[in-house]
Amino acid sequence: KYKHCCLKMHQERKRWEGLENNLRESITEYWQEFHENDLYDAINIYGKIIDKNTEVTERRLFFDWFIHDYIIPNNKNNNTIIKLFLKEYEKEESKDTIELNTLREWSDSFFRVVEVLEITVGTGYKISDIFTKEEFFLHDVRSSTTVEKYDIIYTRLYRVGGSITRASGGL
Repeated sequence: KYKHCCLKMHQERKRWEGLENNLRESITEYWQEFHENDLYDAINIYGKIIDKNTEVTERRLFFDWFIHDYIIPNNKNNNTIIKLFLKEYEKEESKDTIELNTLREWSDSFFRVVEVLEITVGTGYKISDIFTKEEFFLHDVRSSTTVEKYDIIYTRLYRVGGSITRASGGL
């Protein structure tokens, strides 16, 4: 059953794992080098204390917001960190097309409210955007064992290679 149901999706996700990790590291290095001072202002705006003692899920949610949604002060186009990083990446001569396309998709991603429709434990689940009614298969092995049908999730969806995954969010 696994071979017919989930193996292909698992192999697809494994194929892109390195790409996702490399991009996250590059984005982190970028903001640490050019926007570390903005971090403290962002924490004040965020409204919760974020430090080494903060729960991991809350830290992930904050950093997702910081990279994707926090507008960097004093930049003429009101850009976010990921938009600024993308502009720099597009200037590189040795840019990788797959990485570039992934970055473009990530930079355009936004939080959605989705409902769980079907679950394939150990692989992921089918979801529907509550407002647009778009349906997606979300590859998320870990939470496929904890979500239940009809759960509502507030999350950022993004494509990595050929599969859709999610950033931090809450049930």
